[in-house]
Amino acid sequence: MSARISIRVGKRLRTAGSGRAPAPNSRPVADHRQPVAEGPDRLGPTVRDPYLVGPERLGVLAEPPAIQPDDFARLSRRDDTLVVDCRSPEAFTAHIPGALNVAAGTAFSTWAGTVLPENARILLVLEQPGDLEDIKWQLLRIGYNLPEAWLAGGMLAWRTSGRDIEILPQWTVHELRQALAQDRDLTILDVRQPAEWSEGHITGARHISGGELPKRLDEIPDKRPLAVICGSGYRSSVMASLLQRHRRGPVFNVLGGMTGWQSAGYATEAA
Repeated sequence: MSARISIRVGKRLRTAGSGRAPAPNSRPVADHRQPVAEGPDRLGPTVRDPYLVGPERLGVLAEPPAIQPDDFARLSRRDDTLVVDCRSPEAFTAHIPGALNVAAGTAFSTWAGTVLPENARILLVLEQPGDLEDIKWQLLRIGYNLPEAWLAGGMLAWRTSGRDIEILPQWTVHELRQALAQDRDLTILDVRQPAEWSEGHITGARHISGGELPKRLDEIPDKRPLAVICGSGYRSSVMASLLQRHRRGPVFNVLGGMTGWQSAGYATEAA
C-alpha cells in the first residue's frame, strides 16, 4: 500500500501517493516533498518558510578573528554582545566579568542554545585555539551567526593586561556539606532533569531544571548565598554563570555534582 502524504500550502491541501489522479489544474508535489508555490493565493513569508525552502547557502565562511584584549573589551560592552567562555568549569573560576560558561564538547550546542539570546553577538574565550572550528560549527547548526571574534592569548592575555576578573567559587561536595551545616541561609539549586531529581536529591534543595532556569531567574532569591549543583558540575557551571550575571548574591558551583555527593556517601532523598 502506498504512503499517503498531505502537505498544506497556504489554504490549499494536496495529497500525494494516494493512488488517485490529481485534481484538474493541480501541479505535482516536488520530489523532495517541498510544497510548490501556486498562483496569486500563495501566502507571503511565514515563520515556517525556512523549514520549507531550507537555509541560505553559507558559501565560504570568514574565520572569526583573534583580537587583543583592548578590542575584545570594547566589543564586549555592546548591549547585544555576550562573552561565552568555552573553558572547563574549573578554569572558569577566574573569568571576564559577565561571561557565560559553556565548555567546549559534545554538549556545547545544547547549553549554548539554552542560555544565549537568539540574535546575540558572540565573543569567545577558548581553552585552546583548536577548539574554535568545532564551536563555530556547533553555533551555526543551531541558528546563531558566526562568533564575532575570540580572545587572542586567552585569559593569560586578559589578566596580564590589567583588566578586571570575576570569580566563580568552586566547591567540592565536602565543602558544600560543611556549608550546609554552618549557613542556614544557603540555598541549593539542583538544575538536573526531573527524572534525575526524583531518583535522589539533597534534602531541602530547590529544583529548577537547566532548560527552564533562564525563564525563571526571578524565582531565585537575589541576595542569599546560592550553591548550584547538577550531575557532575558541567550544567551547574553554565547555570551558575548565568545566575552570577543576573543576581547580586554570592553564587557557588559544586564540582562533582550529585555523582560526587552520592559517591562520598552523603544522604539523599527521593521525590
